[in-house]
Amino acid sequence: MKIAQSQPKVLMLGANALVRDNVRVLLGSMGYQYLAAPTLKEALTLVEQGRPDAAILDPQQADSPPARVVAAFHKMVPHLRGRTIVLLAAVYCECSPETLRIPTKSFHP
Repeated sequence: MKIAQSQPKVLMLGANALVRDNVRVLLGSMGYQYLAAPTLKEALTLVEQGRPDAAILDPQQADSPPARVVAAFHKMVPHLRGRTIVLLAAVYCECSPETLRIPTKSFHP
């Protein structure tokens, strides 16, 4: 009996539609399923429905400072801690070292 492997799902949280679309194309070309949410509230709904394996956060255009968005996401979705990439502007970041911690594990399709 052959068991079909499912494609890993990646959630993208970001207000910028162009960034979300670029990430969608990139992830699709790498064989990942893509879930997109422009707001934290919508992202939490997708987490419950889609059970993503990882997340990409682009908190630059959120209503709250980026560090607050990342901290809230990690608090509400603890199972994705260590499997979250945070996109940051090169010019400005008020993030703590814990927020920027590089994950020690990775996954591949």
